[in-house]
This record gives sequence, structure tokens and C-alpha cells, in this order.
Amino acid sequence: MTANENPSPDTIKSANEMTHTDPDQETKAEILADLRQALQEAIAGDLRPALEVLDEIDNEITDHADRCSRTANLPVENAVPQKEVSPSNH
Repeated sequence: MTANENPSPDTIKSANEMTHTDPDQETKAEILADLRQALQEAIAGDLRPALEVLDEIDNEITDHADRCSRTANLPVENAVPQKEVSPSNH
């Protein structure tokens, strides 16, 4: 598909059928729109240096990891007691 072509009805139908349950999860239609825009920008020569893009990706990964690890720092009163597990003698 070129940058000027419209998506096929099947593509639109399958993209619209996808439910948007996770706010961090993009729908197929959003992904296609992002790819279409990126292709048009690349054709127009509107590019960014690769190291700048890689730094941005690295920062996003680090930020995501920081957000995911915050639950490990719960106050003691919210901690769930853990059951001790003895080693198996199999």
C-alpha cells in the first residue's frame, strides 16, 4: 500500500472490530495511521537522527521500568505475608 492509497474495507473492518480495553494498547487503526504518517514523513525527508530516536526509546523503557517497580515499595502495613515453602525432596 502506498502513502496515498486508502486502506481496504477489510482492513478498516478488522481494525474497527478490535476492542480498546487497555489504554496503553493501540488499536490496529491507530497503528496503521502512525505507520502511514511515518511513511509520509520519510518520503518528504522529515527525518530524525537515529541516535536521538534510540535515546528516546531508551528513556521510555527506563520510565516504564520505573513505573512497574513502584509496587515493590509498598508500605509495610500493605504488605501481604508470604507463606514459607520447604524444599521438595523429590
